[in-house]
Amino acid sequence: MAADAGTVSATFSDIGVRTTLGGTFVDGGDNISADPILRGTLPRPRLGSPVIDTGTCAGAPATDIDGDARPTGPGCDMGADAVVP
Repeated sequence: MAADAGTVSATFSDIGVRTTLGGTFVDGGDNISADPILRGTLPRPRLGSPVIDTGTCAGAPATDIDGDARPTGPGCDMGADAVVP
């Protein structure tokens, strides 16, 4: 008997290509599927990334993973790292 795979929801995310092997995927809207243009070996976007200013500030923490204030531009960036120009 297979275990219940559950439900995954995504909103304001760069989900790219996804494969659902089980369970349910709920597209909450405002998702994109684009190359996030990451810098170096860090999973952090760089200038020109489509995740910049395309997230939502609603419910987002006041600072990013590096402690930088959000937003750093006209809107919040998708993901844990706000791009600081």
